[in-house]
Parts: sequence; structure tokens; C-alpha cells
Amino acid sequence: MKRKVNMNKMGLVVFVFCLFVTLVTSLVGNAYEHSMNALESALNKEINILESDIDGLDMQKQELVSFNRIMTVASSKGYTYKQNYTAASVTGVQRD
Repeated sequence: MKRKVNMNKMGLVVFVFCLFVTLVTSLVGNAYEHSMNALESALNKEINILESDIDGLDMQKQELVSFNRIMTVASSKGYTYKQNYTAASVTGVQRD
């Protein structure tokens, strides 16, 4: 009888220990997941800011390389543009 009572107590101790380990693991896992979500959110915000900066720089680049801008800068340097004196050539294409 004593042996059966000791086995029941031992089974209860093992069950309580397993329950404790499960709860601790769950709490640690949730804390880790929460910290990863916060980190992911911060990184996504930073990525969005950088993408916005890149878009702004692309727009500035397009403005700076526009024909009117180039013509204005060339005029300020003393160069003139006359359409009749402009030629174009294509290189790297085989003629038929």
C-alpha cells in the first residue's frame, strides 16, 4: 500500500514538473515572439523610410537629367543647342 501511495506521489510530482516546464517554455516563447515582432516592425518602418528616400532621389535624378535642365545648364556655360546640327548614330547593331 505504501508503495502504491509513493508511486502516486511520484507520478504527481512528475506531472507537476512537466506542467511547470510547459508553462515556462510557453512564457519564454511568447516573450521571444513579442520581441521579434517589435524588431520586425521597426525594420519594416526603416525599410519604408529608405524606399521613400530612394523614390525621392529617383525623382530628383529624372528632373536633373531632363532635356530642359541640361539645356539650361549648357546655356549657362555658354553652349548653344541647335536642332539642325545634331546627329545621332547607332552602334552595336548589325546592318541588314
